[in-house]
Amino acid sequence: MNLEKLTAFLETFIPSPEMRAYLSDPALWDPVSVTETVLCAPAPLETKAAWLTGEDKRRVDDAIREMKTLRDGDIFTLSAAWFDEEIFNEKQAFEGPVSSFEKAIEMIRLEREEEEADEDSCEWYVLEKWRLEASGNYARAYTFTLFGDEAVFFKKEGDRPSRTVDLNLPVPFEVGDLPTVDCRPFAPPVPALLLEKGDNRDCCCLQILYRDLYTRKWKVCALKHGLVLNAVEGSYTPPLSPLYRLSRLDLPKDDGALRQTGKALAGNDSKGRALWKLLHGYAVEEADPELQEIAAKLLSEMK
Repeated sequence: MNLEKLTAFLETFIPSPEMRAYLSDPALWDPVSVTETVLCAPAPLETKAAWLTGEDKRRVDDAIREMKTLRDGDIFTLSAAWFDEEIFNEKQAFEGPVSSFEKAIEMIRLEREEEEADEDSCEWYVLEKWRLEASGNYARAYTFTLFGDEAVFFKKEGDRPSRTVDLNLPVPFEVGDLPTVDCRPFAPPVPALLLEKGDNRDCCCLQILYRDLYTRKWKVCALKHGLVLNAVEGSYTPPLSPLYRLSRLDLPKDDGALRQTGKALAGNDSKGRALWKLLHGYAVEEADPELQEIAAKLLSEMK
């Protein structure tokens, strides 16, 4: 991919300015990572189809065609979905059957206008296509996920989903940096601290410290696996990689623990690794007293 095409690609699929700038080197990309980035992106299906080739393009084209047409006996049903901050999980409300994709979009636009919906809100829609079988029963054929009035993901029954949260791209951050984990609309943003960067390539190399939304306890996890919001023992994982919107965020003034820890690490990989070990109960020879004090405070809120 030449630089001009890569620039257009990044502007289309990577919302984070910091990630776009860092990933602008063609040497960082290969055909597999390009395809995975397109398929998993929070972008319209039609946009994705224009950047895909081969079997992946065929699957997306088929999904678009199925979304836009109904055979005799087919029906659509529409549900509203949102991240519920009382249970820290996804909820859905059945809106009703609709006679076409266009009617579903009309319903969504009217509802969002009436509710004055915010583009950054944790709300989305689920459109399901049902096919009448010879038995007289309906079987689900496709499920589409819509952000506002744009279909961005799909799942054909019996086939693999069109996305995965485990996108694997390098990031422009260093140990001690404070990125925000932003999987909207599937969940609200969460401030975090980068403990380990490793080789910046492995799926588990980016280890982050964050405060769990549900328990308010400190936790550590691999950023790329998207487990930051698995609030109740892994019951919910937002189905969008946090890498697309990964960026620095100004933390609230009362979030001093992350600020203090980030200042102590200050880009030092060995200190980040030592703190990770302390938080996981491993012995660390000649550990920095400041790190030991920070670890003790964090551990008191991790149990």
